[in-house]
Amino acid sequence: MKLRETFGKKIKILCLDGGAIEGRVIDYIPTIEEDEEESIIIRNGNNVLIEIAKHEITEIEML
Repeated sequence: MKLRETFGKKIKILCLDGGAIEGRVIDYIPTIEEDEEESIIIRNGNNVLIEIAKHEITEIEML
């Protein structure tokens, strides 16, 4: 799944460190230059904004 396809959806992200984060994707940050990477910003249940880079994600589940 591409990160931009998750925009506006509620998802669960499994991370490289074994953690999981649930929330709604509120923004997608595309790659602009070669040394930058895609990332998404989600708002979790406590209204905390979290930015997650593509390389930190092992799996995305739609909720």
